[in-house]
Amino acid sequence: MRKIVIAAISMIMTISAAAYADSADYYPLADGNQWLYEIYSETSEGSETTHGWITASPASGSEGVFVLQASNAESGERESTTWMRKDSDGSLYQFANGYDGEQLIDFEPPFLMLPGELTVGYEWDNKIEIIKKNDPDNPDSSHVRYRIEDMDATVTVIAGTFEHCLKLSEKTIDSDGTVVEVCEVFCAENVGNILYQLVSEDDVVFRQELVEFHAGPTAVETEQPLAFSLSPNFPNPFNPATTIPFTLDHDAAISLSVYNMVGEKVATLAEGQFQAGTHSVEWNASAHASGVYFYRLNVDGATLSGKMTLVK
Repeated sequence: MRKIVIAAISMIMTISAAAYADSADYYPLADGNQWLYEIYSETSEGSETTHGWITASPASGSEGVFVLQASNAESGERESTTWMRKDSDGSLYQFANGYDGEQLIDFEPPFLMLPGELTVGYEWDNKIEIIKKNDPDNPDSSHVRYRIEDMDATVTVIAGTFEHCLKLSEKTIDSDGTVVEVCEVFCAENVGNILYQLVSEDDVVFRQELVEFHAGPTAVETEQPLAFSLSPNFPNPFNPATTIPFTLDHDAAISLSVYNMVGEKVATLAEGQFQAGTHSVEWNASAHASGVYFYRLNVDGATLSGKMTLVK
């Protein structure tokens, strides 16, 4: 359970080399944004590597609040849920955790993920009580100290190489002031957390590494409305073939590709110059295994994506 909770909690945005940054510029909290991570952990029983998705969506009836839902990429099962709030000064807070969309734990005060004004060497402490819904009279306590170590790091992960990254140290401190755990966090502009790792005696014992990032349709910002649209595939679920429709407002060079759960491209369905109008492309997945797949349409540098399930 630890790896999923960390996957949600460690979603910290980056900042530029300036002393001030708006979190909206560096952590895209937008409806439909998705991050795919490879998660490696060592336990007393050996090592384990899994893959997990995190999907962002606005909380119903709560302005400025977003829900981050973690799910297992192999099984598709929903796991931990994190509630985050962005304040008017750019600060980002985590104030609740839960499981499968149910809020089970509150943080008092809310956990400060990133304050509004930052410089290299800046530190801040989170001393909070963790209040459990099923046992509110017996809260747990937590003390975590963050420090900005670098604001111009270059980091290579599965998703690629990212420059001008923010590097944070994250220290867990026990009641007598002893540091009991140190994690490294790296974040990339307009993407968010790309690498989170726990190092013990020079060995990595936990590593969460970005495989792929998808911006949801509402996260794409242009001066004019998008000149294309992507419709849901049909049927969905499907076996073995499905159709993906899309519409172009003008002639354009496009690419339409399919990816598996770990971010590997498994098919290119369309590529090249297409005329304005409505188009439909069929994908026959008879040579592929059952599971969840993602299709991405790229037009003029903007991308829309969808999710489909092959069931054999």
